[in-house]
Amino acid sequence: MTLREILRLACGNLRRNPLRTALTTCGVTIGIGALVSMVSFGTGMQKNVGEALAKLDAFAAIRVLPRPAAMTGLWDAPARGESKALTDSVVSVIASLPGVEMAYPEVVVPVRLRVGGRERQTMAQVVPLTVGRYAPYNAMTWGRFFAADTAQEVACADHVLRRMGFLHPDSLVGASVELVAAGLDMRALVQLFSSSGLPKAEEVLVPKRAEARLVGVWQHEEFGPAGTATLVMPRGLKERLGAIGSLFDAIGGFQAGGGYPAVYVRAASVQMVEPLVETFEAMGYATFTVLNELKELKKGFLVFDALLGAVGTVALVVAALGIVNTMVMSVLERYKEIGIMKAVGATSAEVKLLFVAETATIGFMGGLGGLILGWAVTIVANAVANHFLLKQGGAAVDFFYIPWWLVAGGVGFALAVSVVAGLFPARRAARVDPVQALRYE
Repeated sequence: MTLREILRLACGNLRRNPLRTALTTCGVTIGIGALVSMVSFGTGMQKNVGEALAKLDAFAAIRVLPRPAAMTGLWDAPARGESKALTDSVVSVIASLPGVEMAYPEVVVPVRLRVGGRERQTMAQVVPLTVGRYAPYNAMTWGRFFAADTAQEVACADHVLRRMGFLHPDSLVGASVELVAAGLDMRALVQLFSSSGLPKAEEVLVPKRAEARLVGVWQHEEFGPAGTATLVMPRGLKERLGAIGSLFDAIGGFQAGGGYPAVYVRAASVQMVEPLVETFEAMGYATFTVLNELKELKKGFLVFDALLGAVGTVALVVAALGIVNTMVMSVLERYKEIGIMKAVGATSAEVKLLFVAETATIGFMGGLGGLILGWAVTIVANAVANHFLLKQGGAAVDFFYIPWWLVAGGVGFALAVSVVAGLFPARRAARVDPVQALRYE
């Protein structure tokens, strides 16, 4: 028999028991559906992270940090020379290095944003005017970036305003806002270092207020120059506000001889990131780059995808056991038919190939059905997840992504598992003795 004849005969045999064939195929469909939907969640998360980083051009970003120094006690200052502070002069040196496009100190302060009779605590980052040339500030969703380093203007992430109850953040562009932040009471600070007892935090920190104008709103992403900051302000506004990050930072700054907690550096190109990292580490500083973290992240995603795939594979293994059971029953039911086939000239290999073709057909149909089922599940799950995400003030996200390799791999995996599951009943069919089969009643 030719391969075409075997396939036609296999399809005819499956049509003779449509209910059993449909139920067996459903098992494969559910297994592949579970596998595709779970793996597509992992690929979707990986795709979202990669696209967010690429969109924000974060691969060229480097955070330069003071190298942690050994501490001999809780209140002991680090030994001289063990930790190099990131002072303004160091920032200037970094900014002048070849391959550095921009460098500025990372200053983040907690502020209470008041607008339209509502208020919310958020993190404000002090950035220079040049940051406005890069994403996400170069293309504000509404409004613009602040006009000068001395401007009394701020820009804010959209989700902060949404969580304050403003469903249309664009309506707040141009509105007057009040910023309230913690500042130092210098008299209490002097007491802190001169007296034996420590003053309370509320005696050292006093509220500082400043009026500003909200000139821009951007769609917030978790990565990028803003980092965890959800509001940006120019240096002039920060000096007017007189805010500090925290009492601990202020005390730590005095102990370490001043300096910033980190410096944000933007390389001229992604290729310059590694040489600059080597330069900064040679200068005695630690570094953090999205590029290096992404390599580690990819390893984590591989493990995550493998775990999700393993869960989906369990369902497919159960379906494979159903195929074995179905085909073993088919061999018993068609015992005499197999004997007649061998009596009229069919070889054992052709009989074996016939049963394998039947299981392969079940696997192929189940694989296609599983792709459709998995796709439908991802559509529903994505809609439900986004429903709750939008209610929390977030933006809609595509949590699932089905790449072409998952489509081909899903069908191929279903086909391979079905063929393997069909080998045992096929071998039993191939060993049927035609003489005994013809006597079988």
